[in-house]
Amino acid sequence: MASFVLFLGLGHDSPLLDIGLALGLFGLSQGLSKAPSIALIMNAAPPDAKNDLAGILSLCRSLSIALGVLFFETIFSEAIPAGISQNDTHIAAAITHPRELAAGFTGDFVFGILASLLAVGFMIAARNKPPA
Repeated sequence: MASFVLFLGLGHDSPLLDIGLALGLFGLSQGLSKAPSIALIMNAAPPDAKNDLAGILSLCRSLSIALGVLFFETIFSEAIPAGISQNDTHIAAAITHPRELAAGFTGDFVFGILASLLAVGFMIAARNKPPA
C-alpha cells in the first residue's frame, strides 16, 4: 500500500530516485507476498488435487502477465499524441515528451486501481458465498 501512495506523488518531473524508491518498494512487497500466498493456497488443497492446482496457478500467473502487458500497452499507446512519432522507439525521443507520456501512465494507473478493486470485489463475493 505504501508503494501506491508513493506512486500517487510521482509526476512527469519526479526525480529518478523517487521513481526508483516507489518501484523498489513495490517489487519488494510483491516478492515478500507471493510465496506465502501460494503456500497458503497449496496447503488448503486436498493432497490428490495439488498437481492440478499447481497447473492452474501457473496458468493464472502466465495469463495475468500476458494480460497485464496487453492492457498496459493498449492504454498507454492510446494516450500517445499524434505529434510523437510512434516509429521512433529510442529512449531519447520518449524523454523529450514527459508530459505527453504522463497521460498514458496515469491511464494505466487508474486502470490498475479499477482492476484491483474489481478483483477484491470478486474475492469478497466468493468469500460470502456458502460452499456448494
